Amino acid sequence: NTVFHYKPEPQGAAFKLEQSNLTTTNPNKQYAGSDFVGGGADPNDTKILFRPSDVTVGPDGAIYISDWYDARVGGHGDRDDSCSGTIYRIAPKGFKPEIPKIDLTTVEGAITALKSPAINTRFLGFTALKEMGEKVLPSLQQFAEESNPRIAVRAIWLLPHLGQRGLDACVALLDHESPLARLTAYRALRRADQNILPHAGKMAADPDPGVRRDVALSLRDLPVAKTAPIFAKLAPQVNYEDKNAVEAIGLGAANQESEIWKAIKAAMKPGAPHEWSDQFAKLTWRLWPAAAVKDLHARAKHSSLTPEQRAFAIESLAFIDDKASAEAMIDLASDGPSKGEAARWLLRNANGEWKKYGVMEELKKRGIYDPSKIVVTAITAPSPETPKFTVEDVLKLKGDATKGEITANRCIMCHEFNGVGVNYGPNLKGWGEGQTLDVIALSIINPSAEIAHGYSGVGIALKKGGHVHGVASSDGDPMIITSTGGVTQMIPRNRIKSKRPYKLKHSLMLSADQMGLTPQDVADLTAFLKDYK
Repeated sequence: NTVFHYKPEPQGAAFKLEQSNLTTTNPNKQYAGSDFVGGGADPNDTKILFRPSDVTVGPDGAIYISDWYDARVGGHGDRDDSCSGTIYRIAPKGFKPEIPKIDLTTVEGAITALKSPAINTRFLGFTALKEMGEKVLPSLQQFAEESNPRIAVRAIWLLPHLGQRGLDACVALLDHESPLARLTAYRALRRADQNILPHAGKMAADPDPGVRRDVALSLRDLPVAKTAPIFAKLAPQVNYEDKNAVEAIGLGAANQESEIWKAIKAAMKPGAPHEWSDQFAKLTWRLWPAAAVKDLHARAKHSSLTPEQRAFAIESLAFIDDKASAEAMIDLASDGPSKGEAARWLLRNANGEWKKYGVMEELKKRGIYDPSKIVVTAITAPSPETPKFTVEDVLKLKGDATKGEITANRCIMCHEFNGVGVNYGPNLKGWGEGQTLDVIALSIINPSAEIAHGYSGVGIALKKGGHVHGVASSDGDPMIITSTGGVTQMIPRNRIKSKRPYKLKHSLMLSADQMGLTPQDVADLTAFLKDYK
């Protein structure tokens, strides 16, 4: 019942798109059901019978919207026997539609057509001016001074088609103060099949991320010997939190990722694998270069990194379709703190991208996963009891962070502190800094009061009896569950009684009482976590 509209505004390597309603018959969003749930709509409910199907701008400048009038959406069964619709015109009050007379044989007439809000009229103007050649350049330069930048840049698209003088004028615009003008000039050169490499090398240093995005995209399928130095300029400028900037590098490097990654590495000098910046790690993740397997393997095993950083290195390996990557993942799944994560990716890829590398056979040979030999151990998380003391009891005491660090050793069955412990519960480094003391204390006294996102526990019933509680990292066959103490089990589906795991109502984390902590212990631990970075 609505036509949306957007006004794109550049934002990093992408665009900000705020959605608004251009027109609607249902401003209060009073929806009337859907055909696919058997509801359908009341044929007399006019507010939901507006079915916009297309929109365009006419040569008179008005917006035209077509719709069809029917109570049904989808399928081919019309409920309106007339199969009728309407064309709506949206224009200012007092508008009188008039199609301007345009003489496309004159420069002035063709430029008037190029200014038209109707795309088909603009194309007629563009084609006419292109055929006229270099003589239209003086008039186009005046056109480029239009106050509306979206109209002014239309002249730029023509320049490469207007002889050498037009081509030179387009190249000169690569130095324009406006990012929109520079971007359009670069795109115009590409579309006119000009050799883009000399310009790409220069524009790789452009201050605008949108321009650099297009430079990266323009290098796709070009000789790597010529594009690698340009990528080496682009990569250090990428905002790794801007997914479009990262993706542009990946798309531009398609099928030549390893060579380009090596050039980027040489330029950025990221250091040893465990020293990589988040920026370089993200670029490596997107490029999935076979040349990075050895480094990613080392990064995934390094104890100085956080569990999240190691997991990201494992994920990066999982996207590399190369035998060396599969072998590295098998090694990671054999031993170490991230073996559960590695096993999950192995089992995901074993019957897919990596099937040709004999992964399942190797998993059986190494004893990592052989369904016939799997022994499943029942592990359950005890239900919490009513706490023996309260948050208020803890806040009355003065906590000692030094003693709290010692007390934290009781938690290493589930948490990692300074490289010691298990990557089972959430990473607590820096967590307490943004929390109040009462929130930290409550999470220790009664962990079930608020469970961290992604750490809700599940349970499965085993056919042989007993249950397994933990965090499920894979719901396939086998199901992978990590339980208290970081014990990870791969459980074949034929061992599971229930088709789906059930959600636990309590936290997997032991409470303060279950760990034998006193109010003073909790106060000390709270003080330590508040400043643990």
